[in-house]
Amino acid sequence: MINRFKRGLTINDAALIASDLSKYSSSIKMVKDHLKRYKPIIDDAEAELNNPYNDEGITKGGTTREEINVYYDDCEKLQLAENIYEALIDEARIACQWYDYRSGEGGFYDTAPDIAPTNDTALEVFELFRYGPDYPEISFVPDLDKTMFTKVSIAKWFEAHLPEKSNIFDPSESYKTLKTGYSIGINTPSKINNLRTPESSLIDSLAIMAWLLSKKSNIFERGEKPNAKQIKEAIEKAVDALSISNDEENKILLSNLNKDISMALKQLEERLKL
Repeated sequence: MINRFKRGLTINDAALIASDLSKYSSSIKMVKDHLKRYKPIIDDAEAELNNPYNDEGITKGGTTREEINVYYDDCEKLQLAENIYEALIDEARIACQWYDYRSGEGGFYDTAPDIAPTNDTALEVFELFRYGPDYPEISFVPDLDKTMFTKVSIAKWFEAHLPEKSNIFDPSESYKTLKTGYSIGINTPSKINNLRTPESSLIDSLAIMAWLLSKKSNIFERGEKPNAKQIKEAIEKAVDALSISNDEENKILLSNLNKDISMALKQLEERLKL
């Protein structure tokens, strides 16, 4: 049985909860196997109940007409769960691509995105799971079935596709006003459209500025290397002090800045001799 109180859910969880099948298990396959096992029992019971000579209206196994109806209802729900899962697997793939692109963690496997994905999704990763070294061909690739997504972003996805299911995942209805998606603030055309410095050089510059900050103050240093987390926190405080991120339509997004700084430093590690 699925624990609905978890902060994150898998796409399997979401599909089963939305289809009212979470009472069985946390796997669509297990639900399918369960219903398949009961099919002969249901068929026999239905044949017995439809027998005109069965005046008592009972079956040898004790299966009732109500139980037969529940079985067929669950078969229809299973079809809905499978359709939802097939749609969510594509959304999960896009969300993981954005996660790896923005975190820089995708550099550990060959098929990781090195540019911003062209599609966006309402789903947001809560906890990402990856294939381990036991799967050499896909080692470190995101495991879409085990990765969990925030419940509010799942509610946001359902709002656009099956709105009557949204409140199941977010009873507070915060999804109605919350903006989710990884491309917010990225794919919006920049007001400064004449930058002359290539993106790769800007990334190098970010690493050099982090290095310079670490040499100016040991607050921004960890060991002998720049402390990306402290630099990010200092920038966040400066943004708050300047009140330059109050516009919801044009917020300064810094949630992954420490990861971007770390990625930039890694890129320049040999040349900077950190």
